[in-house]
Amino acid sequence: MSLARREEKIQGLSHTTPLTPDNSPLWRLEQRLRFRSPSIEKEFFKSTGTSLVFWAALDDNSEALTELLAPPNSANPSLSIGLTNAWPALTLFKYMTPLHAAVAFSGWRTVEVLLDGGAPPAALTDSSTGFTPLLLACMAGRADLIKRWLQRSPSTDLEFRDKVSR
Repeated sequence: MSLARREEKIQGLSHTTPLTPDNSPLWRLEQRLRFRSPSIEKEFFKSTGTSLVFWAALDDNSEALTELLAPPNSANPSLSIGLTNAWPALTLFKYMTPLHAAVAFSGWRTVEVLLDGGAPPAALTDSSTGFTPLLLACMAGRADLIKRWLQRSPSTDLEFRDKVSR
């Protein structure tokens, strides 16, 4: 993704959920991450590619995701942006989208909320490895999740070959 396109998506990033102590799943996630305002999230997103959507997916927090992806936030640009390499502690997750994080580390409900929210099911991790979320689920041995994914989307292209095996 070009820098200009990434900047355009970052400008669109902002959830309108108030940051008030209401003890909702989203508020608790914001407190753990120390995202005290939308501007803090935006700066963190700009430097690392991580967003509240990514962290909620990684945390298997489908309730917070439901809040984040509910109208008027339903066109959340962070669903399709993978992590950058700006933060060395996140190298393992380089270019993972929230859906990649969910299939590797979370339960089906979280994956389903992301798919229902518009997460791109065929997003690639990067141009050198090219793993889709479904391929990552296979690599992680997530048979239960793979079965549900294929039940949900029986027309999934299983002939896709990752770029490493070519």
